[in-house]
Amino acid sequence: MGDQPVRANFVQRHLDPASRLGEILFGLIMVLTATLTAGLTAESGKAGVRQLLYGALACFWLVFVSCLPAALPFLIFGYPTRALRVSNLLLIAMLFFVGHQWAQYAHTNRLVAGLAMVAIGLALVGVAVLLGG
Repeated sequence: MGDQPVRANFVQRHLDPASRLGEILFGLIMVLTATLTAGLTAESGKAGVRQLLYGALACFWLVFVSCLPAALPFLIFGYPTRALRVSNLLLIAMLFFVGHQWAQYAHTNRLVAGLAMVAIGLALVGVAVLLGG
């Protein structure tokens, strides 16, 4: 026990402290936004608690499922840079699709909304590439 190296857990091995805290902050802000929004329409008592628990589980599921396509290229391609660019392409395509669908509920032009999401995605990728990513 005394001389054995302490093994870092999976998250500590793959994310530096600043990245871990950033991901946690993003998750907390996202969940807080979802629960506050759901709280506006939730019933009172046990039914309301159950309803909010469901809103939270649904949010978790959507975030988890939306991350899967971004991870797949890293399982397929042997070159990290190629996998990253394919992942970026998939995410930008998903941004277009989600923006296009969202526009229906926002009563705005679907093509414009989809292209606006693509522009945001491309801007984020561009900044990351300029920073060396």
